Order: sequence, then structure tokens, then C-alpha cells
Amino acid sequence: MDARVSTWKERIENALEEQDKNPPFDMGSYGEQILDTISSRTDSTGIASFSEIVCGRPKYEVARTFSALLQPVNGRSVDLDKGQTTNELVCYTAENPFHVRLIGLNQRPEIEARFAQKRV
Repeated sequence: MDARVSTWKERIENALEEQDKNPPFDMGSYGEQILDTISSRTDSTGIASFSEIVCGRPKYEVARTFSALLQPVNGRSVDLDKGQTTNELVCYTAENPFHVRLIGLNQRPEIEARFAQKRV
């Protein structure tokens, strides 16, 4: 039992040391990067796949980017496009990604109406 606890403790300490090497997580900065990436890669369509947004980034940055994406979704700066809606469960991957769509000022009333309908 002591050997298992010692092994577990060593793995946790190594993982924490590795995490400490990464820069601090600034959600606002990541949110700005997301919006900048979508704006620059979309050819004025306002849509980019999540795979495009995180292309070439290390795993910890993919996780941070996804977490930060929730803020502009909640603030209604972007909307998630999951493709055709079906009753089947879907696993989104790099090969089958969901898309992030910028919400322009002229599209906000449409999105606001959709959110209002969900709350009722």
C-alpha cells in the first residue's frame, strides 16, 4: 500500500511541476485570441472550426481555449454551430469538429430571440 501511495504521489508531483511550467491562464487573453483567430481565418464568413482555432497548440492550450470559449458564448459574441441537429449522440473530434461563428451586431437580435425562447 505504501508503494502505491508513493507512486501516486510522485506522479501527481511530476504533473504539478509540469503544469507550473505553463504560463498563467488568462481567460480574457484566450478569449481575445479566439475572436482574433476567427476573424482572420474565416474569409469574412465569420465561421471557423474549433480544430482550426487550436491547430498546432499543445494539449493544455486546447483545454484552456475550450474553457475560454465559454465566456464569449455566454456573452453572445460567438455561437457554436454543431451542424445538423439530430437525436443521435455526436462526438466532436478534429475530424468531426464543431464550428464557432462570430455574431455580428445585425445577428444579435436573432440570437437574443433564440435564447429567450429557451428560457421560457
